[in-house]
Amino acid sequence: MAETSSCETVGPAGCGEDGADPSVCAPQWCAAGRDDAGKPCSAGQPACLPQGDLCPAHEDATQAVACPAGQFPAREGAGCATAGAEVADVNGHLAPAAKGALWPELPPVPADWPDAPLVPAAAPGQTPVPLWCADSAGAARACAASESGCPVGYAPGPASSGQCAALAGPSWVCPPGFDVSGGVGAPQATLSCVPAKSTCPAGGADGFAWSEDLPGTVYVRAGSPTAGATGARSAPFATVTAALGVKPQRIAVAAGTYPEALTLKGAVELVGQCAALVQFQGPPDQPAVHFSASAQGAAVARVTLRGGSTGVLVAVGAKAAVREAWLHKVGQVGAVVQGQFALRDTVVADVEPAADGDLGSGLVAIKAGAITAERVAVERARLTALLASGPGSTIAGSAVSVQSTLPGVTAKEAGSALAAVDGGGIALSQVRVTASTGIQALATGSGSHLALTEAAIAEAAAGGAGMASAAVVATGGASVTLDRVRVAQNAVGGIVAYDAGTKVHLAHVLVAATAPDPATAKLGGGVDIGDGAHLHADGLRVFANRATGLRLWDAATGDVARVLVDHTLPQAADGSLGRAVEVSAGATLLLRRARLANNRGIGLFVVDAASKVRADDLVVDHTGPDDASGLYGTSAAVANGTLRIVRGRLAHGHSHGAAAVMGGQLLLAGVAIHDIAALPQSGQFGLGALAHQGGHATLLGCAIARVRQAGVTAATASSVTLVGTTVAQVEVEAASAAHGVGVWAYPQATATLRAVRVAQSHGAAVATFRGTLDVRAAVLVDTLAASGAAATPGGLVLADGLVAREAEQVAVRDCWVAGNGRAGLFFDGPAVKGATLAHSVATQSVFGLVTQRGAVVARTASWIALNSQQNLAGDAGLSAPEPPQLAPFDVQVADKPKK
Repeated sequence: MAETSSCETVGPAGCGEDGADPSVCAPQWCAAGRDDAGKPCSAGQPACLPQGDLCPAHEDATQAVACPAGQFPAREGAGCATAGAEVADVNGHLAPAAKGALWPELPPVPADWPDAPLVPAAAPGQTPVPLWCADSAGAARACAASESGCPVGYAPGPASSGQCAALAGPSWVCPPGFDVSGGVGAPQATLSCVPAKSTCPAGGADGFAWSEDLPGTVYVRAGSPTAGATGARSAPFATVTAALGVKPQRIAVAAGTYPEALTLKGAVELVGQCAALVQFQGPPDQPAVHFSASAQGAAVARVTLRGGSTGVLVAVGAKAAVREAWLHKVGQVGAVVQGQFALRDTVVADVEPAADGDLGSGLVAIKAGAITAERVAVERARLTALLASGPGSTIAGSAVSVQSTLPGVTAKEAGSALAAVDGGGIALSQVRVTASTGIQALATGSGSHLALTEAAIAEAAAGGAGMASAAVVATGGASVTLDRVRVAQNAVGGIVAYDAGTKVHLAHVLVAATAPDPATAKLGGGVDIGDGAHLHADGLRVFANRATGLRLWDAATGDVARVLVDHTLPQAADGSLGRAVEVSAGATLLLRRARLANNRGIGLFVVDAASKVRADDLVVDHTGPDDASGLYGTSAAVANGTLRIVRGRLAHGHSHGAAAVMGGQLLLAGVAIHDIAALPQSGQFGLGALAHQGGHATLLGCAIARVRQAGVTAATASSVTLVGTTVAQVEVEAASAAHGVGVWAYPQATATLRAVRVAQSHGAAVATFRGTLDVRAAVLVDTLAASGAAATPGGLVLADGLVAREAEQVAVRDCWVAGNGRAGLFFDGPAVKGATLAHSVATQSVFGLVTQRGAVVARTASWIALNSQQNLAGDAGLSAPEPPQLAPFDVQVADKPKK
């Protein structure tokens, strides 16, 4: 440690000891933290809010970890790591940095639409997309480091192939026993499933479904003589109604058309030859098939049902089933279920609305009715394809396809393919929901729940004026759970939830390519949570949506882990927005292991006073400017809210401030900000961290490198605090070749530095104009000159360690200032509240300490020596530099989002 002649210590603790070159010293700081309960905790652990200060002064010295500037406590074990070098990716992988590099290479995020039918399985570290693996029971979970898994939106493909197949719902276009009608290559939304004659059983020569004569069976053939009919195979009844009169166990129905309504009781089973050949036409005032309350195990199979006031009615208390059937153009509702109803290998299509235009729905469970569906398709229903309404009403099953649900004819309500309302529930696996006009899946009302596993929800069309439109909607206290689901190419909204008590749980979900509202060319967001709703997500990719990828608003809450939000597009109407994540109006979000890549305008935006975000292991990279204005390109911005990032990288942007805060609070701990470019249109900016309009930014154990114009800026009436942070290689502004300041405080702004190293800036390492500087235990070295005669007004080029012009107050203590291109310390004009220099070193520059225009610096135990021209220079000095011409540059950050 350097010493004065009176043996007083100077410079930062540890710098210069044992003959070390202090110009390469990184001052030491101590990191500690407190948990939500206010108890001390390790700053490197999850849920611990980091704090930092100079080591001897730290209030939690026994809990503190000492690190050099630019480093943060290591993730595991003792020691420290370069800020931003230990950021876990979305799959928990920690990539090593290449030799000589500060940070690991960021793998590029593919911009291609993820619709390849098959992709290779991958292990953590091989892809930037969240992966999932299956446990021994087949449940999905995050992959271990040694495992290969499938990216979200995909599931394991052919056995032992090492490939993953795009989630598409059932493996069939139509259930077994049905053929596809609509032409080869036609869009799936235009296809129809019709009974296949080729699958009709050969049966007997008399047209029944089986050749043997089964005991307990009564036979029916359309057109048979009524005289002498006994129901025997040789003397069949002409109608099912007649057959029911003898209370059979089973009714075998031959090919033909039967214009009658059926009321089934007990455990009777009605079996047609096949749905392609047997048709029942119900009268308009009765259900085509009515399972009465006394039906206990009754079933209908291998038939077509048409007409009727409804297709099937299952009464309260009934237990019934329909198999291998085609419910085609039945009246009002395909099936109304108040009891228990099993449906298998069946298609419900083109339900006819009532005479007044109402209804036209597919399968409806009410009054605690329960529907179980297996290998079922519902096509072109109106209003709702599958509806569970009321407490205890449920629809469950697997291998279900719902296609082209349409709006109501009269009410003009949006079509909802799946709807759980007023306490009803839907739980389906292997689901495909496509081409609804309005909403693909809806849960609304307290107690309502919707759970989909291994599902594809795609190609929803926007409803008409006043109609809600989105892929998935949850409101009114309902809950939605999506596990291994692909939500893609829907209109207006991807996943939308609002109202207090509403909950959305997403696991291994892809939300992609949401289209804007065609009427306004606006909206098109990926995941939108508001009005007090809650989002929990683990394993999520939000890709190529419009305006905003993930948005929380109006007191919504979120806990989101392992998420990639990338390639968000601007709003189609005006080219604005394109943000990855926005949290506003009092919403709160916990974000863990997240990457926000290749978005526009702003990567992460926190706005409004009560809005709060904590992000652990966050990477925001390649944020482009706003398409409409050419501005921003900001990685993370705060407007009156609170943002805390613990371990992160903000990189490769075009920025008014890679991290910017306006009137709020910003904490960066263990964060690297690097490679920030100027705005392409103007050549301006490229800032690192910025606080303005009353905002405050705190940087703990951070590293800033290869930015432009300023590393850290406290704009007017704002403040920044840097502890244990390095700022290096701040380049001049591209447009003017002026400014490349490490840390800058504007008028009425304050910059507080503790254990900070600033090197290779241009113009000044630390500067203020009419602001306040409080600098302690800092190293300010190797400042270069800004290039070009236009560097400052009058052509003056600065190259100083610390510049204070007409400052409010300046305090410099325990600092090392060396190797700067012009002056080590430059004071121009008197400081209103005084300027002090204590226990510091100014050496190896052209000038050591310069005071001019009445500047006065109270010096204590400082060593100013070995400067090439003058150690102390003033107005009367022979070689005093010209007064510096510092002027704040103009900056902008994002406006508040419009409601």
